[in-house]
Amino acid sequence: MKIDLEQYLLSVEMPVQYMGNEVNSIHKKEWKANMCLFFPDIYEVGMSNLGIRILYDVMNKVEGFSLERGFSPLEDMETIMRENKIPMFSLENKIPLKEFDVVGFSLSYEMSYTNVLNALDLAGIPLKAIDRGEEYPLIMAGGTCTVNPAPMSRFVDYFVIGDGEDIMPEIARIFVANADKTKSEKLELIKDLDGVYIPRLHRDKRIKKAIVENLDNTEFYSNQIVPFVKIVHDRVSVEIQRGCTRGCR
Repeated sequence: MKIDLEQYLLSVEMPVQYMGNEVNSIHKKEWKANMCLFFPDIYEVGMSNLGIRILYDVMNKVEGFSLERGFSPLEDMETIMRENKIPMFSLENKIPLKEFDVVGFSLSYEMSYTNVLNALDLAGIPLKAIDRGEEYPLIMAGGTCTVNPAPMSRFVDYFVIGDGEDIMPEIARIFVANADKTKSEKLELIKDLDGVYIPRLHRDKRIKKAIVENLDNTEFYSNQIVPFVKIVHDRVSVEIQRGCTRGCR
């Protein structure tokens, strides 16, 4: 189902952040597995995140896989969505989040945790993992905050801890090849990958975070999305190193 927002856009303060269709954005029509990468903050903040840009490019290069973006709505749009029973949607094809195979949240700071729960509520997806059946997508989380996944472990099906450029496309390929499997079967297929933490399967297991050993040998985004609106960090970002000289990652 594609959501038609046209009648509501003139009623909100920043309609451009719900429109999509930016230069270099990707709109796939067919896929075997798909995912919405959701940044739990407004568009201007989320599109300033380098990790979102990198994953958007590298994961959409996986054959048979589609990655779309999602961002938290401003208060005026959220009011319209709740009053008109419009579910939380993706930016590219305006697909309700509950229709994706996976909804992934980027956790960059703890203050965004409540925005994750709000997005799930807007999407009509039960908050707790234990309450979600096969009719709902897998909920994953990545980003810097996942080094301590405990606060969100009741709400997330699996975490990707560490660098995502290599492991996320690998998971995407597994999901494409096993699109007909149940959610539990898919989790079994990825449970032994570096960086993957599944709360209900890994209660006592030490997780080795995913690390890109050499940035020169990993995939990097080649097409910069050009937003129609001024974003918080309104510039081109080029990563020349990661972490610090003292080993912090």
